[in-house]
Amino acid sequence: MSRGRVSRAGFLFNSGIRLLKWASGLSLTLLAALASPAFGLQLTQLNQIVLEDSEESYDRRIYSYDIAYDSLGRIHIVYALPVPGQNATQIIYTYGSMADLRDQTHRQVLATDGKLGSISTFVRIDSRDDAHVCYIKHQNDPQTSLYYRKITAGVPGNEIKVAAGGWHTKMALNELDQPIFVRDFVLRPIILIPTGPASWTSAEIPLNDPGANYYLTADFVYDRQARIAHLTYSDSSYLSPRCAYGVTTCAGSYFGRFQYASSPNLHDWTSSTIFDTPRLWEYEFWHALNIDAAGEPHAAMYNMNPAYLGYPPNGQVLRGSKAGETWITSNVGGDGCSPSQLNAGGGLGIAIDGEGGFWGFWDNSPVQACNICGPQPRGCTVLAYSPDGIAWQEVMMLNPFSAEGNNRVATFGNRLADLVLGDHTNARLYLAEYLLPYWWAGATDLGGGWKYLPWLGYFNTSFDPWIFHQEHGFLYPFPDSTGSGVYFYDSGMGRFWWTTDSLYPNVYRFGAGDGGWLWYLRDSVAPRQFFNFTAGSWETAP
Repeated sequence: MSRGRVSRAGFLFNSGIRLLKWASGLSLTLLAALASPAFGLQLTQLNQIVLEDSEESYDRRIYSYDIAYDSLGRIHIVYALPVPGQNATQIIYTYGSMADLRDQTHRQVLATDGKLGSISTFVRIDSRDDAHVCYIKHQNDPQTSLYYRKITAGVPGNEIKVAAGGWHTKMALNELDQPIFVRDFVLRPIILIPTGPASWTSAEIPLNDPGANYYLTADFVYDRQARIAHLTYSDSSYLSPRCAYGVTTCAGSYFGRFQYASSPNLHDWTSSTIFDTPRLWEYEFWHALNIDAAGEPHAAMYNMNPAYLGYPPNGQVLRGSKAGETWITSNVGGDGCSPSQLNAGGGLGIAIDGEGGFWGFWDNSPVQACNICGPQPRGCTVLAYSPDGIAWQEVMMLNPFSAEGNNRVATFGNRLADLVLGDHTNARLYLAEYLLPYWWAGATDLGGGWKYLPWLGYFNTSFDPWIFHQEHGFLYPFPDSTGSGVYFYDSGMGRFWWTTDSLYPNVYRFGAGDGGWLWYLRDSVAPRQFFNFTAGSWETAP
């Protein structure tokens, strides 16, 4: 690192004091401006590949798949590929860069007798970058069971039978890098708690919601830092006729409220209702769950198409964020379409990036064209952004095809990966990687909050939403800054300035009387040296 570097401890102490002194002098108007949300954010697609083709018909598509990044930015994927002509799937595992995945460099078959129709295929990455994979084998026979494997440096370990039965299963890793499983079972889900490297103990999750008939698991996430388990589920509280549109005589189907439960010890659970309207259909579960840096859960569900209740087609994407004991909910689906035109909302995904931004994905397959998809006969995959998980904005088309399965999403640094079964016309498994739209996109992560951009130099992001620059000190990058232009509030100068990667060290300073172009003398510190083009002379700033 260049001159001006101080010890880590000294830097944190001195930077904290400087930040407090500076922040205490800011006006309320300026603070309000600094807190304004981001607008105009767009993902830049770096690459998209077809990972695998699906087999038709609908019930033989690749519906079970998952994705994760490791600490080196490698992508790990597992999916269940139906075997042509057989009631079985191959369980495929692959990992590496986008080029590795495209070329199938590390693709390998973990099992050849996976259960067809299972949605219990998952991959999780531990603190040592080992991959943990689970899947269900055998096709509804006495041998049908849940299996687990740990994969180290691409080499699979022994296949371990976890428990009998083909129940839908979710997996998470605890603070010891051990897998925990939650499974549907008769009336209530059960949790399998690890007791050793290859052993688990089973316990029923004590859910007792008023009016519930039975429970179906939606998502399960374990916060390894806080050691808290998070679960979303349906309570199947409402029996409704299942009809085609306009038909009055039909069989019954269960719908449920969207519920949430958490536990600090995997034994004692506290429940709350996210959405009270019973529209989670027992045969078509579309949902997502993620945990932010503060440990708060954020969930989404698809409000089921009431055409099956004998009503015109309709659908909604409902999202909820938990703040303390309260769920803050909103409907973010249907933008650009009237309710009667929207016939989708499935394929949900929630990604939370390293800057605390939320990215929501869902399918939009309208009965008629609407202004999200435009004239796309194949529908489209929709993306929305939120700075806090509550206020959703910037609804946009991500892909010009519908999402036929869930969007499985993961983030690493300034990258976001989306794995989705797309397009009803060919049902391929698409993998796309995107560049997040932050001004520091492409920066090298040096650890400890430090990043490096060749054009800007070294800076530390530990003081979010401010940064500490190696020469400029504390800077506030405005939320709507992108790679094409960055607006900074300079605490030492007491002014706002703007620059880009191609203009810096030229900066444009805003201000009455002294606004104009400056040229910063690189590496000058305490004081910094600037050439003022308007005045034709040098000036200094702390």
